[in-house]
Amino acid sequence: MATLLALACGNGLESGLLHGCRFSGFGREAYGVDAIVESFRRDPMALSAASESIEAAGHLAVFGTDAALIADVHGGGIARLWRIGAGPPSWPEPHIDVPFDPCLAQAGGDVAFATSDHPALTPEAGARVLAIGRSIMHDRAAASRVCVFVIRAFGDGDVGAALFAVHRLGSEPVRTAGFGTVGVLWRGDTLHRVSDTAGEAAIAAATWSPVVAETIDPSFPELDMPS
Repeated sequence: MATLLALACGNGLESGLLHGCRFSGFGREAYGVDAIVESFRRDPMALSAASESIEAAGHLAVFGTDAALIADVHGGGIARLWRIGAGPPSWPEPHIDVPFDPCLAQAGGDVAFATSDHPALTPEAGARVLAIGRSIMHDRAAASRVCVFVIRAFGDGDVGAALFAVHRLGSEPVRTAGFGTVGVLWRGDTLHRVSDTAGEAAIAAATWSPVVAETIDPSFPELDMPS
């Protein structure tokens, strides 16, 4: 926990702890010690020794009032790190947007979750994770379509944490689409939920919006398709 708290404050870490780490936060991803530490120096998090924490084999999470860090830990280092909470969305690096709709197949519309994919989660906690995911899906009333995926889940029926990826297709006249994250920590019957508001802001500010093509532009060159 001390390592994540130091990083949250923007302090440098012991050499090797972030080697090869993949970081998600502010609606973007970053790699490497310098880029990750610098992002926390610019926008430190409101986490302290009083924050709630949970640790399991290969996993560590720290939850503040409206912010959270969830990490994969392997070989004494942090291999994967998610920052959840408020903050200014980062301007993305030059990239090409690829249209993606995980609900296009209309395959039942339930939370994408299998307990077998999460060895640090006890079987009795699986039903709780599924129920939380379904509540996240139903809370997004402003969206025309929502898909929820369980990315990480660990703990037992008494205490545990889960990270959800939430793909939202908005219902606005100019639609937006993209992935945000939600972190949830439970202790007994108490749930502590933190939403990735920085990621949601990045989705809303995206320059690309999904559209449905009803006609084909006749000026588009005809493609030679195999028969």
